[in-house]
Amino acid sequence: GLIPEDCIVEVEKFLYAPKPYPKNLLYVSLEDKEDGEDVDDVSFVLKTLDGTFKRTSDVTDTEDISYVSSPYLPNCVRNPSWTENLTNNSNRKHESACGETSIRDELDEVISLSEVTVLVGEWIPFGANLIVALNERLGALDR
Repeated sequence: GLIPEDCIVEVEKFLYAPKPYPKNLLYVSLEDKEDGEDVDDVSFVLKTLDGTFKRTSDVTDTEDISYVSSPYLPNCVRNPSWTENLTNNSNRKHESACGETSIRDELDEVISLSEVTVLVGEWIPFGANLIVALNERLGALDR
């Protein structure tokens, strides 16, 4: 086949209950964490339809990665009269190498990036008209 056998085995380990359980597809449910009282303290649980097997997913667990970044604002959105330079934190890059990490995977690849610019934008709709416009753009009104 086109897909290597080891890839198929890895995917099936994720999708199906392990032995000795029957090869039943796992379903996802959102459940309260047993040790938490907070309303947001929920987790994804993978389980068989009959409930004989269940496993809490760690897909929402975050991993800390050390990095250093500097603020960036493109010239086209800056006020022309603004002459002050933004903070440059490149002199602190050594701190990321000393930082702790909580990555649990085995890392066998290294990616080094230099002079990278990433723009992150956020739009929060305020008011009924903007929310209706957002729903319209997303096609929610067509359903």
